[in-house]
Amino acid sequence: MAKADQHGEWLCKQIGYTQGLLDENYFSWGKVIQWEDFRSHQTQINILYNN
Repeated sequence: MAKADQHGEWLCKQIGYTQGLLDENYFSWGKVIQWEDFRSHQTQINILYNN
């Protein structure tokens, strides 16, 4: 399993999002962005809150 998939599963459990994560997921409070750089094998999850 790729690291991004592991991050996505963990994040879904944490926020109770049973539909699974896309690259960008929008909520009433903000959005969650998940990405993976295949060249460097780095992954990141960004959580952006609305003002």
